[in-house]
Amino acid sequence: MISRRDLLALSPLAFASCARSQEAYFGNTRPPQAQRLTLVLEGEPESLDPAIPNGMLDPLILSLFEALTSLHPVTGRPMASLATHYETTADALRYTFFLRGHPAPRGVRLPGTASLPQEYSRGRSEPDPAIRARWSDGRYITAADFVFGWQRLLDPATAAIRAFLLYVVRNGRAVNAGKAPPSSLAVRALDDLTLEVDLEEPASYFLELVSNRITSAVPEHLIRAAGPRWTEPGVMISSGAFKLRSRRPYDSVIIERNPMYYDAAQVALSQITFLVPRENATTVNLYRAGAVSAVQPMLPAILPVLRRKKDFHPQPLYASSFIAMNTTAPPFDDVRVRYAFNMATDKQPVRELLDAGNMPATSVIPPGASYQPARSLPVEVGGREYDVLAFNPEAAREILRATGKPLPARIELFSGNNNTQDLLWAQVLRDQWRQNLGVETDLVLVDFPTWVNTMSNGGYRHVSTAGTSASYLDPVWFLDLFTEHEGYGTHWRDPLYNTMVAEVKRTTEPGLRIQRLMECERRLLRAMPVMPQDYWVNGLLVKPYVRGLGNNLLDREPLKYVWIDTNWRPT
Repeated sequence: MISRRDLLALSPLAFASCARSQEAYFGNTRPPQAQRLTLVLEGEPESLDPAIPNGMLDPLILSLFEALTSLHPVTGRPMASLATHYETTADALRYTFFLRGHPAPRGVRLPGTASLPQEYSRGRSEPDPAIRARWSDGRYITAADFVFGWQRLLDPATAAIRAFLLYVVRNGRAVNAGKAPPSSLAVRALDDLTLEVDLEEPASYFLELVSNRITSAVPEHLIRAAGPRWTEPGVMISSGAFKLRSRRPYDSVIIERNPMYYDAAQVALSQITFLVPRENATTVNLYRAGAVSAVQPMLPAILPVLRRKKDFHPQPLYASSFIAMNTTAPPFDDVRVRYAFNMATDKQPVRELLDAGNMPATSVIPPGASYQPARSLPVEVGGREYDVLAFNPEAAREILRATGKPLPARIELFSGNNNTQDLLWAQVLRDQWRQNLGVETDLVLVDFPTWVNTMSNGGYRHVSTAGTSASYLDPVWFLDLFTEHEGYGTHWRDPLYNTMVAEVKRTTEPGLRIQRLMECERRLLRAMPVMPQDYWVNGLLVKPYVRGLGNNLLDREPLKYVWIDTNWRPT
């Protein structure tokens, strides 16, 4: 196994950090004297189009564009955004949204700024819902901007990697597959301020889903006039609290307060700079020097030191990681082998060494959303009963002997995150499988886009690192991953499982729905196309003078509430 001494030796920052381990905060805590914030992106933005990039750019995109709802910065529950009210039909298959400025909104009023703690509202009143929302060029935002945006998202020509999120809208899947025109999508502008949506099945999470940046209104008039140039500085317009000021590829993106924003009085920050650093060590050094105000340190070696700092904040997420297995290729085409590898993997050392408090996982579904995942699963193998979710190397070897087939001398572990944390994770797995199963592991490292493409069709040889962060607070997100054609890259298919998940989606009674979710989960775990590893916890460094930065399970905190306490001093 990798020792803690070996881990600490991997980081050039470790010794300097440990030397100051008794300091209360990590680095410079002198607040700036202006309401200007500097943050760090995880990578160079592929695009600023809300339909295009992956979830790593959510803080930036959601500062520029708004959707029908937003998420409470702490609870993650839906709040008013460009819609202030909604109503549903008795069968929960039709939603009608009433946009800001609607003269006679009906149904349920979404919570607004008044529902926020003082930390976020700063005592300010919420905007008058009778005031219409505008684009930053002064034009009114209309329901037609949502219709255009959703149709454009699902149009195959857009190639939006998260278009599947709108498959819940009637005809969404057919449109995205090119089997129906975008105009057939069941979303309609009844007038400038009323949007009607029909769903394929009830979706209790729909109000959370329509806070996702891919569902944002987009400016049809600009996109049609400017084409691909519409996201460039000097051309782009925004609906959100901020607008684009400048962008330097592989360096920075700067946004500034949008004076046309309907809730501009709530926005304290005048400017946010997003840096695009090239190395994790650079990011941590920038934070330590005070050049950036919040980062997610990706250097496992110094996490033991950072955990003791007042500005280090563990942030649980509704997310999990796991090892996907190619269920069509030996030896992982035998479910007993999949059981054995899971039972031969102790997840606790990995989490203790490498993460910010991640919890060892027994299931793909993390705890949360009023649901507790399975902790054990008795399965009969060779006439004996085993808990296939437990760490039990001896039982794992018994199960392998029961198969009557030897393991290959070497297996391949495919990984698309070439960073220190994932390299160490892979080394721990390799050491455990060698010790507990007598098998050697070859690590195959590729860049992230290659990993995505390979995982989408299950093109790896044996096993692969994998994981998911939910887009809404509902366990069905995790179950749904395995209903698609390739079973989230594992080639696992189970028509009965798909039927069971579809039944969960149609179930609206809470108690019965929980029961059916549990049945689906146990069927998935009994097949075990993936080995659960851990439930994610983000380790965040946040300067103590930064206020109003939320902490919710979906990791989507509106930056409109953030402000800098220029008078902060250590106590």
